[in-house]
Amino acid sequence: MAKEFNTLPNGEYCIYLRKSRADVEAESHGEGETLAKHKRILLALAKKLKINITHIYQEIVSGDRISDRPEVMKLLGDVEEGKWKGVLVVEVERLARGDTVDQGMVAQAFKHSSTLIVTPNKTYDPNNEFDEEYFEFGLFMSRREYKTIKRRLQRGREASATEGNYIGTRPPYGYKLAYNERGERYLEPNPEQADVVKMIFDWYVNGIEEDGKLIDMGGVKISRRLQSMGIPTYRQTTAWNFNVVLQILRNEVYIGRIQWKKQARVKTVTPDKKYLYIAKDKEDWIDVNGKHDAIISDEVFQRAAAKLKENLSNPTKEAFKVVNPMAGLIFCGKCSRAMVLKGFPKYRKTSGYSILCNNRYCDCKGSNFDIVEDRIIQTVDAMLKQFKKIGQRKTKDDNNSRVHENLVQTLRNELVQLEAQKSTLFDYLERKIYDEETFFERSKNLTERIQETQEKIKQSEAQLSDARNKERTQKDVIPSMEGALKQYKLSTDQQRKNGLMKSILARVEYVKEKSQVGDEFNITLTFRNL
Repeated sequence: MAKEFNTLPNGEYCIYLRKSRADVEAESHGEGETLAKHKRILLALAKKLKINITHIYQEIVSGDRISDRPEVMKLLGDVEEGKWKGVLVVEVERLARGDTVDQGMVAQAFKHSSTLIVTPNKTYDPNNEFDEEYFEFGLFMSRREYKTIKRRLQRGREASATEGNYIGTRPPYGYKLAYNERGERYLEPNPEQADVVKMIFDWYVNGIEEDGKLIDMGGVKISRRLQSMGIPTYRQTTAWNFNVVLQILRNEVYIGRIQWKKQARVKTVTPDKKYLYIAKDKEDWIDVNGKHDAIISDEVFQRAAAKLKENLSNPTKEAFKVVNPMAGLIFCGKCSRAMVLKGFPKYRKTSGYSILCNNRYCDCKGSNFDIVEDRIIQTVDAMLKQFKKIGQRKTKDDNNSRVHENLVQTLRNELVQLEAQKSTLFDYLERKIYDEETFFERSKNLTERIQETQEKIKQSEAQLSDARNKERTQKDVIPSMEGALKQYKLSTDQQRKNGLMKSILARVEYVKEKSQVGDEFNITLTFRNL
């Protein structure tokens, strides 16, 4: 059986607030702000039950899975640590409406920590067999209702797409959204953008004639030409990307087709749980004639498709020999693009290689690679010697880790004292020295002080870890990096030199202004382990 309200144990309780889709719809009809209403209900319940509320988790984002909702993830983490005696929610379905994995995570977190779930109608004890079954059944029914609604919406979208309506979130370049008398959404050509789409297909299929010569146009040349002409993109900028041009050339919406369900969205099992988009077989697509007018003829589109197929990227060479010992390390300090090594042996008196920014629109000047490499080596050498000297000057009294250890212990003692004050608050409430409002106010103040102390402990522990890492660096890392630098200077194998330098440096930022010449440039080094 559920616990009676008057038998709830003393301790810290929290509130979890989250909107449902039904709440959002109700708000649109003027029924008031849902979270504020739920907060009033649960605070009144806490007052009736005489339990101590010290924190409110308020979810401001929506997501199908609990991994997409940061506040419930924090709540479950605190529940697993046994921080709360109970959690107040307006209904158990607010905790999890995801799949069985999500529901299992919620159920296990509350069961293992013996944390109560308190609602206005019922209090659930996860270690009570009947309450556990009732709780899990409530989550199951909530998930079933959610999936039913989702399937109904998805069927409606598929039916609309099958009828030739456009159901995407925004129209493709060259079109604008329009609605018929039934409220169905379809595409209507945007005159200005439609002309640009026609021009892109014409250039790609037929090329451009200049000075009596026919110039073949690919995606890069078309994007540069559009940019030079100042034609705005979808986002109203003039920075055209060749990938956008290729997407336009492949999109069958321009010949009057509506295509849907071309990809399946699958969440990976990696820790970040990102979505992968996997192409479906064409027979599984929705591919129908749309209600919109075509911008491009079938004949022109097929010619473009044939050319795209012919111009697939050339296969990479079977063996790739590294010739740049700084490959993947040097980045432009202006645009953050990776710098590349290019050879001009006929015009250089030294190695014949220059290091250049690969962004044609960036004004960062290049330099002779030998000069840049020498500057990096000299800077690394000087910095390592400096770090080594600093470590040698350290004395036993200058022990940073010991200072931070003492600070962490002091803060932990302070936290113990603050935790002890919570029982005093309960005593004052029971003896009616504090009324409910005063109790909540003092409870909130004490919670803030505890959280502040916990944050200081967290920061101090991070500083302690940093101090210990620096001591380790002085003892082990710097000699190892000095050895790698020495081997770099002696080696003639460019690939090995690249690996050695990457063991020392994480990144080099290079900047050279137009006014700078020769060896005038600035570099900023980021060491890998310092």
